[in-house]
Amino acid sequence: MRQVITFLFVFSLQAIFSQNTFQNAFNKSERPFRENLSIDFKDKDGNEASLPISILKGKTKGPVFTIVAGVHGFEYPPIVAVQAILKEIDLQQLKGTLIVVPIANTASFYARTPFISPLDKKNLNNVFPGKEDGTITEQIGHFITSNIIPASEVFLDVHSGDAPEDLIPFVCFYNNTKNPKQTALAKELSEKSGFQYVVSYPYTLSDTDAAKYTFKQAVQDGKTALSIECGKLGNVQEENVNLIKKGIYNMLDTMNMYQNGTGPHPNIIYRNNQSYVRSSTKGIFYSNFKAGDLVKKNELVGYTTDEFGNVLEEYVAPKNGIILYKLTTPPINVGNTVMCISSNTDNNEYPTFDKTTNMTTNSRKELCRLYLERYAEKDLAGVEAIFAENIILRDWKIRVEGKKKALEETKKNFEAAESVEIEILEMHEDQNTVAAELKITVNKTEELYVVDVITFNSEGLINSIRAYLGRGDKENK
Repeated sequence: MRQVITFLFVFSLQAIFSQNTFQNAFNKSERPFRENLSIDFKDKDGNEASLPISILKGKTKGPVFTIVAGVHGFEYPPIVAVQAILKEIDLQQLKGTLIVVPIANTASFYARTPFISPLDKKNLNNVFPGKEDGTITEQIGHFITSNIIPASEVFLDVHSGDAPEDLIPFVCFYNNTKNPKQTALAKELSEKSGFQYVVSYPYTLSDTDAAKYTFKQAVQDGKTALSIECGKLGNVQEENVNLIKKGIYNMLDTMNMYQNGTGPHPNIIYRNNQSYVRSSTKGIFYSNFKAGDLVKKNELVGYTTDEFGNVLEEYVAPKNGIILYKLTTPPINVGNTVMCISSNTDNNEYPTFDKTTNMTTNSRKELCRLYLERYAEKDLAGVEAIFAENIILRDWKIRVEGKKKALEETKKNFEAAESVEIEILEMHEDQNTVAAELKITVNKTEELYVVDVITFNSEGLINSIRAYLGRGDKENK
């Protein structure tokens, strides 16, 4: 008993000292100002770890914006991106304060362990609000909850795909209707981040539920909070490092804290409904799909075998959507997330059917406009929902048959263009066919005059697209 009391007394002194160290630095009135801190932790099992924190105060006062990287120590692109930002930020140009945690889980980082700390085998992104007298990971979670989150106005948690995970870059926030002002700002920051995919999650926590997740704790505590997911497979990809930096600078620019933004993505795609495929067995995982692929409801997306090649379990898509992230490496265990499939419930109304005739009630012009809108948004999942299985796609360069090949060609076009703008000049409808005269502007510079002849089946799905290249009336003959 005496040993327990002694430990609790020593631990309390440690907690008080750590809190005072942070508060003393944060409360300094001088500007511009920068201080690097290392907060030390030790639990009853003798595990020790530190939490690095940089406090950057700009020349003038403004909002407090917190950036956390390395909650999972094997997710390297966020860590490398934040290192670069710490070097690049000019305090003379900064308005307000940055609180930066460059590596939240240093034990995981230096031991190269995915997801969990090697010290107590706990996942930092699953322990919030943490415990003041808990294990080493729980203590770090408690410190962030009780010190860093309260000091923040905006809280950004930056992640990537861990060692076995493939994912497409996206930014996400919780749709917390309890705090509409904070949620509106989180949505605005997401939209202006420069990421194409903006993902929202439902928020159902009560005030007494454990948040578990880092930025969800900030949401629960009434802060504007969001997260970036960018990078994959435990590697450093330069393009993803740059995309994370771009996202952070765009957010700071939106907050009028730092003028280094490049603006929003020209074709934002929204997703607000996520479904998860999980394993119920241990074995060797196989899948021909990758993050960013479109899947159809009930489509076989992977399977698991035992060590002798016998199939133990098959995985099917629960709905139509795009794969946000997925398991990519062969080892799989019970309860692992095989993949996350994301969709947008706002797209579910297409098409509208008359139950008597079994035909769509939408006019073909309306369906054509919907297709062109989704094409301009580079919404591949939305385009997929409009294509019939036997579609024929033909333009002045290619001819392909079948939905899969048509989507592959469409995806190539989307990837080749930074932005696509479509102006409908004329549109004519005749039974199941629409002819649309279009002015298409690619990357804001290249103008194409095209006539699309689009035919629809009785269900309102596109049977064929024939595209003819022309020229504008004002062009020289």
